[in-house]
Amino acid sequence: MKLHCEVEVINRMLPTFGMRNKGKGTRAVLSIGRNCTDKSTNVYLMICTLKDKSGCKYKLKENIEHFFTKFVEEGKATLRLKEPAIDVCLSKADSVNLKSFLSAVRLAHQGNEIRTLPLSILTPAKTSEIEKPKIRMIITSKKDYPLATNFPYSLEHLQVSYCKLARVDMRMLCLKKTAKT
Repeated sequence: MKLHCEVEVINRMLPTFGMRNKGKGTRAVLSIGRNCTDKSTNVYLMICTLKDKSGCKYKLKENIEHFFTKFVEEGKATLRLKEPAIDVCLSKADSVNLKSFLSAVRLAHQGNEIRTLPLSILTPAKTSEIEKPKIRMIITSKKDYPLATNFPYSLEHLQVSYCKLARVDMRMLCLKKTAKT
């Protein structure tokens, strides 16, 4: 199970050493699954960012101190882990995906219904998964038009000019997030 959002990992031990956190989240992919080297039933949370594509893994079973879910409708939540002493702050996530992800994390933390979760082996995220999804696309020549690939699913604005298309591409009509202007 994967979640695309912005993540900020805050070390709760930094203030005791007189240090501060940067305070800025980065685009990331969070995954829940089993470790390929671990044969036990342990479930891990993996956070992959552009800087760390291989990801950081955190054990979930009986390792979550608190769930902060007051703003889950806005796509925000925080997981407070016991070991290591960190807060994983999630933001800019789709609220429906975030709710299902948090319920899966809660089940993995409790450890009693792990078998019901559709968990896979944790693999590092691809760069295309981590990058911010494209919202605007302006095509001004025929060579820029995507013939072999699809339009990005996240497009909200698509402008095609001077391409001399013979007919309307049906792939344009399948874009769910585009708005009429």
